[in-house]
Amino acid sequence: MRKLLAQSLSALAIVSGGIGIEKVLIHPWGIINLHPVLSILITVLWFLLMVNGFNFIDGLDGLAAGTAFICGLFLLIVAFQTEHYYMTIPTIMVAGAAVGFLHYNFNPARIFMGDSGSYFLGYVLAAIAVKVSRDETAGGANIIVPVAVVLAIPVVDVVVAAFRRALRKNHIFKPDCEHIHHCMMKKGFGHRKTVFILYGANCLMGLLGISYFYLPPAFFWTIFFITSVLLFLLASTFGYFDWFLKSDFMISLKSKLRETQFQMVFLRNLWWLENAPTIEEMRKRLVSILVKLNFDHARLTIFSPPIDERGHQREVIYSAPKPGSKMPLVSAPLQLNIPLISGKTVHGYLFVEKHIMETALPQKWLLNLVERTAKSVLDWIVKNRNKWSHPTFVNNDLQGGVRKQTFILIAKSPTMSLNQPH
Repeated sequence: MRKLLAQSLSALAIVSGGIGIEKVLIHPWGIINLHPVLSILITVLWFLLMVNGFNFIDGLDGLAAGTAFICGLFLLIVAFQTEHYYMTIPTIMVAGAAVGFLHYNFNPARIFMGDSGSYFLGYVLAAIAVKVSRDETAGGANIIVPVAVVLAIPVVDVVVAAFRRALRKNHIFKPDCEHIHHCMMKKGFGHRKTVFILYGANCLMGLLGISYFYLPPAFFWTIFFITSVLLFLLASTFGYFDWFLKSDFMISLKSKLRETQFQMVFLRNLWWLENAPTIEEMRKRLVSILVKLNFDHARLTIFSPPIDERGHQREVIYSAPKPGSKMPLVSAPLQLNIPLISGKTVHGYLFVEKHIMETALPQKWLLNLVERTAKSVLDWIVKNRNKWSHPTFVNNDLQGGVRKQTFILIAKSPTMSLNQPH
């Protein structure tokens, strides 16, 4: 935090000297006037991004110095475009100093930049960018798009690093090896090849930033969007965003999306079940649902006529291993016997069974889906009781004047240890 505080104070010092972002000009939206407080915050944020951006990319010999040289050249062109000719001198000085240092800093390096050198380059280039982007013909508004695009590589890298470390609850200044140049090295690119590829990316963004002055706004934004997508995909192939895809947030989000998608398909299948024209069609759709829920064994028993609830189990009979209980790593049965009750009459039972591992105990939503399936079966039975005949079942037993009609839905496992009510 002391580093961040010192950097903020240095940015405030230059703001107090009259260098700041007070108005923003963005085509085609025009000029946006900033509140004085917001102006200070945005200016300080810009300096923080630039200072730390060049510090973060100083991970390979010659990378920070070469990036500073390339960005300096394109900022020089911006200075000519905005007619800030007096800014050409400090811009040339910075670019010249960077290329002179690069002669000794390129791989294999004989001298190193260190934090002080990278902070200095980021600080000076941030100040130059603010000055050369000011358009006096537009009331002193800053044309932020071209300079932001020119300096996109170090800025994007520091933003991604900040999100990465925040997501992992690490300190923002805690170093890691997941910057873009580290990712490229892990993919097998050599030191010099990685540096030259990033030089090329900087040149591409520089040319894109300068094209802002020459292309119609619609055409520029189209080119900008296409280039950004291509660079994003290229960075993804280097594994630059793997940290995000493997984060707990993304794993949880993917799990919720899969669950939501599954439940949408499940609801559609329930609708098909409830509107099945025949009992055979209902049976097929019920089997389809239970197979998607990965059950190993299932049977449906229907009483004809329905019987009084007295003497029959009214609530769901649930059997499953207790969490933390000692059991072999093979599997253990999860069994559900769900009564199909409407009012005070029992229409039958739906029995389902699957084998689970101790580390994969059923989630609550799975049990809810099974009960909703049973409810849909009950609705179909009540609505269509007079439309089907007894011989459609596999088993057709008459006990005490009540015909108990049972058919097997799924038969992957022979285990049927749960006593069925009678």
